[in-house]
Amino acid sequence: MTAICFDGKTIAADRLATRGNVRVGYRKKIEKWSGGVFATAGNYGEEELFREWLENGARKSVKLGKKFTALYTENGKVYHVSNSLKPYETFAPHGIGTGGEACEVLIREGYTAAEAVKAVSKFNTTVGGKVDTYIVTP
Repeated sequence: MTAICFDGKTIAADRLATRGNVRVGYRKKIEKWSGGVFATAGNYGEEELFREWLENGARKSVKLGKKFTALYTENGKVYHVSNSLKPYETFAPHGIGTGGEACEVLIREGYTAAEAVKAVSKFNTTVGGKVDTYIVTP
């Protein structure tokens, strides 16, 4: 899975890709779309379906798995969305993926989003690799 979090200023995400608890590689989880960026947790490949939904809005019917969740930015705001595709604006600290909740705790203790993801990778075997960041600007 993953650790993706928002600390009020920055979204951070690890790059480890897993299948169950098995490491299968690394991939960038923060990606651009025409309205900002998005970061997804869930099954590999669903990020392209989600990108289509973001770009085309409700006009495009997309079916995502039960584990899918994402954060995305638009007009300087951060939104959380699950497989139901009903977004809501979210505020810091906010985390998704298997390491998301631990990231929220660390952010409350003064860590930045990037520091929180890196710290979680030390004890969560499904979080790891390089940490990518995106600064959210209003």
